[in-house]
Amino acid sequence: MKECLRCGKCCRRIVFKFRVETKNDLDFYRARGFRIKGFDVCAEIPHVCVRLDQETNLCTLHDGNKPFLCRIYPSYLNKRDLNEGCGFK
Repeated sequence: MKECLRCGKCCRRIVFKFRVETKNDLDFYRARGFRIKGFDVCAEIPHVCVRLDQETNLCTLHDGNKPFLCRIYPSYLNKRDLNEGCGFK
């Protein structure tokens, strides 16, 4: 069974994906170093989320207040985009 191991890696290297509609949008993101595949854009933010408790690896926000991407993690990612050692991999 795939489950969260509470390692906190997903909060230390934040990865998200979204789809764009036009070639102009693709060019905009490509010029800024985003990974592009078809009309899918993959971005990575290599810093620690300010809501991560560094000792417990737990989010300091309660479930109802977590950002949308955090609540649905990792449903929007391919397994190859997950952090090494992630329990969902």
